[in-house]
Amino acid sequence: TSAQITCTPSITGSQRFYVAKVSQGEAISGSKNLYVTVNAPDPNMVELFKEQFKNYNTKVCNILNDKNIDSHLSRSEAVILIESFLSHKAEKFKAKSMEDYFLPFADVDYNTDYYDSLLKLCYYLGDEDDTTPITKNNELFRPLDKVSRQEFIAITLQGLDLPLIENIDYLSDKFTDLGDVADWAMKYFNTAVRHQLMSGNNGELKPKDPLSVYEALVILGRVQQQFEGNYCHNDTSFKNPENLDVQKLLLKNIGFEYEPQYYESDAQGISITNVTESRATSELCGIDNALILSVTAETDSSKNDKVSEYYWWSSNQGYFREYPGSENFKKVCFFPATVMPKSGYSVLVSGGDNIGYVDRFTYEIKDQDFLHENDDIAQIVEDVESNPSFSGEKFMTSGKAYKLDVSGGFESSGIKIGIEHMEVTFSSESLQGVLFRGRPFENLVIFIPPDMPELYGEYVDIQIALHTQNKTFTQIISNIKYLPKFIVRGKVYNVNATDEADSIYIGDQQVYLDENNEFFWVIDSTDEILDLSVSINNESEANLFDDLTIDLTYDNPQKFIVMIGKNDSGNLDMSDAISILKMLTTQENYIDLDLLKSDELWSGRDTIFINDAVNALQILSDFKDEQ
Repeated sequence: TSAQITCTPSITGSQRFYVAKVSQGEAISGSKNLYVTVNAPDPNMVELFKEQFKNYNTKVCNILNDKNIDSHLSRSEAVILIESFLSHKAEKFKAKSMEDYFLPFADVDYNTDYYDSLLKLCYYLGDEDDTTPITKNNELFRPLDKVSRQEFIAITLQGLDLPLIENIDYLSDKFTDLGDVADWAMKYFNTAVRHQLMSGNNGELKPKDPLSVYEALVILGRVQQQFEGNYCHNDTSFKNPENLDVQKLLLKNIGFEYEPQYYESDAQGISITNVTESRATSELCGIDNALILSVTAETDSSKNDKVSEYYWWSSNQGYFREYPGSENFKKVCFFPATVMPKSGYSVLVSGGDNIGYVDRFTYEIKDQDFLHENDDIAQIVEDVESNPSFSGEKFMTSGKAYKLDVSGGFESSGIKIGIEHMEVTFSSESLQGVLFRGRPFENLVIFIPPDMPELYGEYVDIQIALHTQNKTFTQIISNIKYLPKFIVRGKVYNVNATDEADSIYIGDQQVYLDENNEFFWVIDSTDEILDLSVSINNESEANLFDDLTIDLTYDNPQKFIVMIGKNDSGNLDMSDAISILKMLTTQENYIDLDLLKSDELWSGRDTIFINDAVNALQILSDFKDEQ
C-alpha cells in the first residue's frame, strides 16, 4: 500500500511516522514506517537568523559579514559563534568572570578575538556531566583548522548542558556512514537527531566533513527554535582553575637563567658537548609523539663543591614540557608544532654552571622524527591574511634591553588569530644568531642582545619570522647599529682622611663614590667617545688629583681607572700604593705583580714617588686592556 501525507507543521527526517487504519479508535491493521525525504531548511529562516545573530557582537558580525554562506568555519570562528550564542541566551553564563583562569593550549595567543570565548568553553561544566565544551585532552588547539560537523555539534550540545542520550539509538536506521562517527561523538549525534537539530544529508551524517557557515546557522537556528526560553546552561558551574595541572602545559621556552652564586675566574667554564634524543612515551611525556632531549656537558671537576648545572631551552617552533625528575632541565620533553616547519626544528639549549660561565648549543631535529598527522593543508581555512607591523630603535646595545613594538598578526574573516611562534634573529657579514623566541606580550617583544665584540660599531639586520600553523610571515629591519656598553669604572684613593673626595665628574655627569670609594658608570652613546674628561669633584691642597682624559672606543669600550690623591711632598704612602696594586690584582682579569718587572721599585721603601706609581699602574692598565 502507498500513501501521500501532508503534514503541518513541516516534518524532518529525524521524526518517525506511522500509517494505520483505525475503527472507532482501535487499530485494525499493522503500522508501517514511513521514510521521509526532507528539503533543506527555508533559506529565509537562515537569513533571518543570520541577521539576528550578527547583532550579538562585533566579532560575530565580522565573521558572518566577511564569509560566504557556503565557506567553511575555522575552529577559532566556531568557538566565537557558539560562545556568543550561549552568552546571549543565558545571562549568568555571559556574566561569568574568567579572570583567574588560564588557557591550557600553548598555540593560542592571548591577544586574539577568540581567546575569551575559548577560555569560557574550556571551563564551563554545567550540571549534566564532568565534560567541558572544549576538552583539554589535546595539547594544541589549532585555531585555523576547519571545524568538523562532529566537533561543532559536540561543543554546542555540551555548552547547552543538555542531557546526552546514550542508551537509545536514534541513528542506526537513518544514516549509512555511522562507521565514520568517532566513538566520543556518537552521543552528540544521537542527541542532536533526537532534538531535531540535525537531519543529515541524503542519509549521511558526514561527521568529519568541514562545517559551512550555512550549516552552523541551521544548527544554532534550530537550537533557538527548540529551546528558546528554556535553556539549561544558565548557571555558574565552571571548573575550578586550580584543577589545571600546570606541569602538563606545553611551553615555548623552558628553564631559567639564574644569577650564579659564585664567580671563579680561574675555573674551566661549562662546555655543552652534545644533545641526544630518544623517543618519548606517554608515561614520561604525556604522549608518544614527542622526543626526550638530553644534554651532555663538561664542568670543572676541581670546583665540584660549587658547580651546579642548570639549563634553559628554546626552539624556532615546537614546544617543551618538563621531564619528570629533571629539575635543572638537563632533560626535557619536546613536542612538534601544529605543522612541520619547512626548515625543520632548531633547538637552542643554554647552560650555566653556577660559577660564572655559560655555554650554548644548537641541535637540529629532522622532520621524520615526528608524526604530523594534521598537516593536510586542505583542513586549514583558506581566507587567512597577515598584517603585522614592527618598529624598533635603530641602535642595539650589548646587554641592554631592546624593545620591538609588534602590532597585527594573522587574521581570518576579520578575526584576530594572533601569533603561534615568533623568532627574531640577527645577521651581519661575519655573524648570525638568535635574539628572541616566543610570542609578543602586550604587543611588545623585549630581549637582551648578547655581547659580540666583533660586531661593535657595525650594522646588522634583524629578521622577524611569524608562524601560525602553516601561515608564515617574515620581515627584515635593516641597518641596526650594534653598540658596546660604554663603561667607566675605578677607584679613588684619598691621601687625607679629613678632606676626602666623595664624587667624580665623568664629562659633565657627577658620579658618587660608594662606601669603598669605587665608582661605576655606564654611558649611553651611539658612537665612540673621545677625549672624555674625568676629574675629582672635591679636592684640597692636601688631597690633590690630576685630571684625566680617556677614550672609549669600539676596540676598548670600557676603562678601569684609579685616581690617586697626592700631598705637598708629591709622595704616596707605600701602604696605599700596595693596596692599590692588590685591588687591581683582584679585578676580573687576574694580574701577577711580577708583571711590573721592577721589583727594586718596592724594596725597602716607605713611600713611592707619584710618577713611579703612575708608571706601574700604566703597566697594569695596558695589560688589562690587552686581556
